Amino acid sequence: MDLKKLVAGMRVLLQGALGETVLETRSGKGLWRCQADPSQLENVMLNLAFNARDAMPEGGSLLVACANARVAQDDVPGDMDQVAAGDFVTLSFTDSGTGMSHEVVEQAYDPFFTTKDVGDGSSLGLSMVYGF
Repeated sequence: MDLKKLVAGMRVLLQGALGETVLETRSGKGLWRCQADPSQLENVMLNLAFNARDAMPEGGSLLVACANARVAQDDVPGDMDQVAAGDFVTLSFTDSGTGMSHEVVEQAYDPFFTTKDVGDGSSLGLSMVYGF
C-alpha cells in the first residue's frame, strides 16, 4: 500500500476529529510502499488522533509523519527481539499535549485501562494500536 496516499485520504476526517487542533502532515521523499491492512491502519490513525485531541483540551498541534527507515540488528533494543533488521516505513504522531504520568504510561497498553470517565470514550486506542 501507499502510506502517503492513505494519510492524505484521511486528512479531512482527522481534521474533523481534532476540532481546534492544528494538523500537519509530512512525508519523506520516495516513501516506500509497505504491507499493512489499510482499514486497520485507518483505525489506528483515528485512535491516535482522538488520544492526541484528548491530551490537548485547549487545542494544540498534531504532526503526522511518514518516513523510510533502515534498521540494523545493532539498532534493535534487546527487549524487542520480535523486531528483525530491515527496511520499514514509519508512521509517527507527535502532539503538543500534556503527556502521561509515569503511572499511566505503565498501564497505557493494558486492554480496557482508561483515565476517562464513563461516557467519555472507550480509551482503547493504545491497546488497539499495540495489537495492530
